[in-house]
This record gives sequence, structure tokens and C-alpha cells, in this order.
Amino acid sequence: MYYVNQTTPTWAVLLYTDKAGAQIAANRIRTSFAAQLAQQPDMPDVDVSLIIGIASSAPAAVKTPAELMHAALKETEYDV
Repeated sequence: MYYVNQTTPTWAVLLYTDKAGAQIAANRIRTSFAAQLAQQPDMPDVDVSLIIGIASSAPAAVKTPAELMHAALKETEYDV
């Protein structure tokens, strides 16, 4: 797990799996995040959101670690 941006709190997790496995992990993170947030009674007026982007490091798609991080951040624009 990597903390990549302090201005807008952003973390990255490097998984060694295929895209389907990454989607399963993302769904589990999303579910756990929502459950834990719901258990915080002191935060009813705080707007907290979770956006997840998934990118692959397939050799043809990405050549450097920076390109992989950029691709994942770009995917966060389309998270629903």
C-alpha cells in the first residue's frame, strides 16, 4: 500500500492478479469502507467518499511505474 498524495488523500495498492481479481478486491474494499463508515456516529455531517481506479501493468499497456499510477488515477474519473 502506498500513500501517493497528501493534498487529496490518495492511496495505491499494488495487487498481483488479473483484472477480474482486482475488481473483486475493489468491491470488497468498497463494501468494507461503507460498513466501517456507517459505524462512525460522530461523522454524520462529513462528506466522505471512496473512488477506486483499476489499471493493468501488462507490458504492452504500461512501461514505467509512473505510467501505471497515472493510468489508475485516470480510471478514478470513471468510477461509479
